[in-house]
Amino acid sequence: VVRDEIKTIADTILKYEGLNLSIEILPLRKNIEDMVEKFNAMLNFMEELKNSLKEENYNAIVENMQSLRNVVDFFEENTDDRIWPLPKYREMLFIY
Repeated sequence: VVRDEIKTIADTILKYEGLNLSIEILPLRKNIEDMVEKFNAMLNFMEELKNSLKEENYNAIVENMQSLRNVVDFFEENTDDRIWPLPKYREMLFIY
């Protein structure tokens, strides 16, 4: 889902660049840069969590789970509702 959202934003940037509307794409560029950075961080946190689980380092497990949750929260907030496959936190609070 996150990769799809990054691709959608990148395609939009390319379309705008083709129209020479570079001023309007600056927020999109920042958004995609943030998403790629967070995606890479998520992969690192997942690897660290896996290692913490193997080592049974409970403090590191909790720390890595919190870091991973922060990244997932970012994606939940910044991914189009139409492609996010799960109910978002705010939806569970106020709809269900």
